[in-house]
Amino acid sequence: MCGIFGLYSKNKGVTLELLKKSINCVKYRGPDAEGFFINKEQTVGLAHVRLSIIDLSTDANQPMSSLDGSVHIVLNVEINNYQVLKKELEKKGYLFKTNSDTEVLINSYLEWDENFLEKINGMFAFGIYDSRKNRILIARDRIGKKPLFYSYYKENFLFASELKSIYYSDIIPVEIEPKAVNFYFSYGYIPGELSILKSIYKLKPAHFLIFDITSKSIKIKNYWEVPEFREKIKEERAIEELESLIEDSVKIRLISDVPLGSLLSGGIDSSLVTAFMTKITDHEVMSFNVDFQGSSKSEAGYAKIVSSHLKTQHHNIVVSVDYQKELEYVSGQIDEPIYDSSLLLTYILSKYVKDYVKVVLSGDGGDENFGGYIHYHSALIAKKLGQLSPPPLKYLAGMISQLLPEGFFGKNTLYGIAKGSDGWFLYPTQIFKEEERKKLFKRDFLEEINIKEPFNYRKRFMDRNYDFISQMCFTDLKTMLVDDILVKVDRASMMNSIEVRCPLLDYRIVEFSFSYLSGNLRIKNGIKKYLLKQIAKKYLPPDFPFERKQGFDIPKDLIPKNFILERILSFDENEFLEKSYILKLVKGQKKERRNLWTKIFAIYFFLRWMETWRK
Repeated sequence: MCGIFGLYSKNKGVTLELLKKSINCVKYRGPDAEGFFINKEQTVGLAHVRLSIIDLSTDANQPMSSLDGSVHIVLNVEINNYQVLKKELEKKGYLFKTNSDTEVLINSYLEWDENFLEKINGMFAFGIYDSRKNRILIARDRIGKKPLFYSYYKENFLFASELKSIYYSDIIPVEIEPKAVNFYFSYGYIPGELSILKSIYKLKPAHFLIFDITSKSIKIKNYWEVPEFREKIKEERAIEELESLIEDSVKIRLISDVPLGSLLSGGIDSSLVTAFMTKITDHEVMSFNVDFQGSSKSEAGYAKIVSSHLKTQHHNIVVSVDYQKELEYVSGQIDEPIYDSSLLLTYILSKYVKDYVKVVLSGDGGDENFGGYIHYHSALIAKKLGQLSPPPLKYLAGMISQLLPEGFFGKNTLYGIAKGSDGWFLYPTQIFKEEERKKLFKRDFLEEINIKEPFNYRKRFMDRNYDFISQMCFTDLKTMLVDDILVKVDRASMMNSIEVRCPLLDYRIVEFSFSYLSGNLRIKNGIKKYLLKQIAKKYLPPDFPFERKQGFDIPKDLIPKNFILERILSFDENEFLEKSYILKLVKGQKKERRNLWTKIFAIYFFLRWMETWRK
């Protein structure tokens, strides 16, 4: 993958110095080459750093121009079906001087204009300057695997792979967006179009934006959407069609001119992806996993069972409690605060992987497509009990929930029962619930925000014609997956110049899943990811523990407790958080009466971000 930056400046202020400053801060996204384009009027500039994966020649470097010199492109992209598109374009008379997917993208744009987006299967974020139409077009892939930020400020239009590139341009003022802070402490991420800074936005997945330079106008369009439910199909047909889709999805993601491997956690999703890799390729597959040595949460044993069965060349990366330096680096490098403890683990894993391969396949997307999260099970119980409980029992459930310690089994289920139908699924997923954020935030800051807005944001995705289980999967796909999990994977891997491909997030699999799979094929008789497990049983060893589910996060016994707690107390005061409430949380955790680590880590990542960006 790569890093991109683009700029239109009304004052003819585009210089090579500005472009270099804005792209060099993300050099890790593309250490193999860099390139720049400035139009003759010095009003439009493009910058690119390249991680060479397809066509390693210098001819494939970017920015790349069309043969007639009218269209220029920078992209962070992997087009899985570029060879098919190339053949189609060659039949139409288009000539190619490279074997890159970049040139295929340019000619696809020339042939089909903005409609070419509907033909692409891949992960991408790119910007096109079309001098014929005097416009800039930016676009993002259907699922949101690759990031794309933009800003239109005082008639200057900017776009970039990461927010920091826009920040380093010195064109946009650094002002924190209050809404984003509220969202972050609710869910641990900043969703949708919002960014942590005012005047800078994210382009949503499956959208493209056209900035018309002549009229100084912006048009944003959605070119794809997850389909509504169409019809229920039988289990046998579902298994057959899904297996075929997964195999082809893995196959087209094995196209690479550099070595690739597999992130094998030992769970169902990554194990199944690895199994198809070994089935398809003639080469020995390299697999990698993180080993929490000495922890009860280590999955190294399960990964070893799978690697032995599939005969992969396996690498076991041991993680101990001594990772403070890595934690400080990662938390200071991310361009927005995000709480996901697996961010650090993905970074450590990628740091090791880069000595062996440039590309890895992962199992991301299995939980959202096929019903794998533990909180789905809690929500189903809350729904069943909530429908049977009269108001007094719901009130009692709420009281008991508040008295139970954080992390106590059943706490979130009781909370969901107490909140009614809205609470079955939506409320328990919050890190700081509404009443807790009222204590965490300073009074003046509370007056700036709508404390309920984060909940209402997720609630609006619960209106599809799906059953309850599929509705939960869809909501997580549109929110947590895009703005937490994929952000974590992108930033942690790209900090180490590693490209991660996600076969289970092929848009064809997403379309199939939500068009034809009913909830009981996702969770059946309490078995999460039921359908995926039926396929996995054909490829994984018989003694594999199919019903095991474990999150990819830092085990409690490997948290550097003293370091984190002392670090939180060392941060400067700010206008958002109430220090007395933070002190209360720290004291409570020091006594170990409650498991408050999720809340404490969320505070740490935010304060670390503040410390870095306000230097």
